[in-house]
Amino acid sequence: LYTLFTATLMPFAYFVDLGQSTSLVQDIGRAPHASTRIVHTSLALKALLSAIAAPALMLFSFLYFKQAEERQLFWVLGLLLLPRSLGATLEAAFRAHQQMVPPTTATLGSSALLLAGAWWLLATTRDLQTVLWFLVIVEIAKTALLAELYRRAHGYGLAAHKPFFDRALGRELVVAALPFFLMGLLGILHYRLDIMLLAALRDNAEAGIYSAAGNFVKVLRVAPSVIVAAFFPAIAGMRTNSAAVRALARKTLWLQLVCSSALALAIFLFAEILIGQTYHFTEAVTVLRVQVWSIVPLALYATLVYVFFQADKPAWNMRIMAAAVVCNVMLNCLLIPRWGALAAAISSVASESLCCVLYFGCYFALQRSTLPESAAVERAAGRVNSSAPCDTA
Repeated sequence: LYTLFTATLMPFAYFVDLGQSTSLVQDIGRAPHASTRIVHTSLALKALLSAIAAPALMLFSFLYFKQAEERQLFWVLGLLLLPRSLGATLEAAFRAHQQMVPPTTATLGSSALLLAGAWWLLATTRDLQTVLWFLVIVEIAKTALLAELYRRAHGYGLAAHKPFFDRALGRELVVAALPFFLMGLLGILHYRLDIMLLAALRDNAEAGIYSAAGNFVKVLRVAPSVIVAAFFPAIAGMRTNSAAVRALARKTLWLQLVCSSALALAIFLFAEILIGQTYHFTEAVTVLRVQVWSIVPLALYATLVYVFFQADKPAWNMRIMAAAVVCNVMLNCLLIPRWGALAAAISSVASESLCCVLYFGCYFALQRSTLPESAAVERAAGRVNSSAPCDTA
């Protein structure tokens, strides 16, 4: 039930986020002098979008959940929308300034508290509503900690800028975030429709088996996410698709390949032990051993996603991800009635692999199309440097 809640809540959470947890990195990277105005306007925008999402979430709950108890639990989890979106905005601002320690500290601290508290609550009461309220409280505390860390890091309070909401800037930020928002929405469909299709075409038990395996894959995604989180701020302020961007992309791709392959192999070898010590679903072992290989193509194309954003090619991202979503849905609809959770794992690997192939094809095309222009710029820079006096010391 919790897995189903998180899957159905994600579109609402992303509507409130509006893709700005990613786009802000580029916005601030390209206009660092306006970072204060950008952050304040973004926070006000999140509050406005949360107010819009709340009634939509309640209406959806009446249409989707048949039992009143399930609706009430879903509403409690829905309280995460505002604090999570505010926290994501502050994390993006830290990343834009290439300050990874404060958000990492807040995330690790809240994660440890969440793990210990949820474990204790489940061991003593097994009351899902209590656990959900605890999740909300921890998320609020994490957001408050991020706000305090941001105030200390940048020497001003969140209420220091007047007016708090700049309409013109708000419109600019929304327009800039739309490609990121649409891309993220397609990503949500890609990663959440399998759970919903399993519940609809089979039953909640199959969704639970798939989720048991999928939770380990989610943990593995932390590694490529951390690498990308450092990669995008580094290239956001560079010249579009310059030689420096391409060189850093190549190094990052090799790092992603090595890390993701090593992690996937480790989980593949220890899948039986991991499932046996946690969920005790023997069916989930095979599912995990298949699904874990989806992390390798994901790690590779996740890097290229931000190369395309930096090159002002967001349409390429959306087309590729749309193709992956269609592939994933078609395979799930064909295979789930017979194979259940294993079918969703196979579909995940297949769609991620298709996505990776398409991304690399477009990446090589982008390199070929910009190589003559980049070479001309570099030759011109070389002529300027050769005419300047040399410091041989």
